[in-house]
Amino acid sequence: MKRFLRIYALFAIICAIAALITSKREALMLGFDAKMPSWQWRVILFVFLFLVFCICAKCFVMWLNTIKQTFLRKVESTENVKVNCDAYPKNDGVFCECVRKDDWDGALADLEEAKRKKLILREEYALIKAVVLYQMALKEEKNGNIHAYPRHLVSANELAPSFVPAALALADFYLKEGQKIKAAKILKDVWRKNPTFDVAKAYLALYPDDTAVERAQRMESFALYNAKLPGLNSFIKAGLNMKAKLYDKAKAELDLFLIKNPATKKVASLMAIYEEKVLHNQDSALNWKKRAKKSGRECLWVCKYCGKKSTKWHIFCNECYHFNPFEWKLCVARKRGRERRK
Repeated sequence: MKRFLRIYALFAIICAIAALITSKREALMLGFDAKMPSWQWRVILFVFLFLVFCICAKCFVMWLNTIKQTFLRKVESTENVKVNCDAYPKNDGVFCECVRKDDWDGALADLEEAKRKKLILREEYALIKAVVLYQMALKEEKNGNIHAYPRHLVSANELAPSFVPAALALADFYLKEGQKIKAAKILKDVWRKNPTFDVAKAYLALYPDDTAVERAQRMESFALYNAKLPGLNSFIKAGLNMKAKLYDKAKAELDLFLIKNPATKKVASLMAIYEEKVLHNQDSALNWKKRAKKSGRECLWVCKYCGKKSTKWHIFCNECYHFNPFEWKLCVARKRGRERRK
């Protein structure tokens, strides 16, 4: 029916155009009476064009309804996938069981099966597969397979460029192979997508001969790639400027950090150094030192399920045993005394 309406509408439009540009004699070939007065001819042509417009409008409305129904079906399908994927991977499922047994081929096979059954979203599938490939790379490195190790790391980085552990390992491999440019590119890409303190530290380590001032200047240019977490830029630059004895720049970065972030141990310690060495205000420096003891830490991996903290990323949480639960946080609040005793 839709195809017929489209064909008829197209034919009607062609006829209307032909009627407008041809003479009355030529219009006889289309079935119109050339002896009719001009006003009757104009009325018939107007009615004909109005019908053509109605048909075209109907076709357009039907086309919009088709697009709407397709979009609603896709949204409903995505919501169903989200509901189903909440249960994957299960702690007592096949995937996690294979991971605990160091059977990465079995874990990868179960992940592919989950993708086929639409139990997992595309983005989560890519991240979990990147984690599996990263663990496979570590296993190959332990077994001395120098060819499979970088291959798995490259695949993991292509699947999930924001996965920090794989990016750091790949950059370190390129650096050992003497490919500093490739290593810098990997670190810049992951810094742009998922900035962490370890990424900036690894990037600065590419240039071990830099002086304190040169490290601070290099971090200035590297910070431009990070627009997601400006507080991290200020935190790192404050420490580097303080080591380079650029105290005014360090103080400016500390002030920028404290606008939207709480004072952490490191930030409070840097403020104490500034008050003591630059302003010679011993009382203010003492207050900042006391505040540093009460403040939380920065740059930690935190389990999103139980809140366990770690200085490194782990594939499993030792407290709640969830798979890949750690998320990097810039500022981590300090636990209260009662919570610490528990």
